[in-house]
Amino acid sequence: MPTTQRPTALVPGPSTVPMVRPGDKVSAAQQNALISAIKQGAPQLRAPRQIDETNTFTKTRTMEVIEILGDSLMCRDFSNGTADDTQSVIQVARPFGLRRSETDGRTINTYNFGYQSYRWTDEQTRVATRQASTDFDAAEETQQITPNYEPAFENGQRVRQGSIIVAATNITGGTSISQGVISSGGQSVQSVPWLDTNNAGRAWAEVAN
Repeated sequence: MPTTQRPTALVPGPSTVPMVRPGDKVSAAQQNALISAIKQGAPQLRAPRQIDETNTFTKTRTMEVIEILGDSLMCRDFSNGTADDTQSVIQVARPFGLRRSETDGRTINTYNFGYQSYRWTDEQTRVATRQASTDFDAAEETQQITPNYEPAFENGQRVRQGSIIVAATNITGGTSISQGVISSGGQSVQSVPWLDTNNAGRAWAEVAN
């Protein structure tokens, strides 16, 4: 009587191994053949495409705020839960809506309050002036980012633990912020790759007079 062979399954790589059904006894030779096939096929496997395989950093990183700029934050890595002032400084773009360049010196037709003009007084405070119209009375209020960003350094000295943020890189579309980079080839302008994810939920709030 002719023997019936079980079908074989292709494993990535040139090797094939017999199919094994639940309850079957697997011989040492079959185990070795499977391990060999997996090792041969492993280099052909690819990571999920939402991850940039060329990126040398993790997707997100915990950072401590060192200094506050109008459109960005100067930070250091805080992944180990402790501050290390010997590490290099990393520039992180501030969240959209909390950047100075978006509103300072501009008049914007807002959805809820008509035309408003903005004047920043520091990197976390602005004065919003509403123009009088048929729908709104003229008004003015001072607004502040709440909760504040707390910088670790003042006048070049560490005075506190800075605010801890979660920054993300490999943002589709980028951060729309650029930075000057000095290298052996001279100075160039590159996109800031890191963005504050605003895990603390910072937003503009009126300051009581």
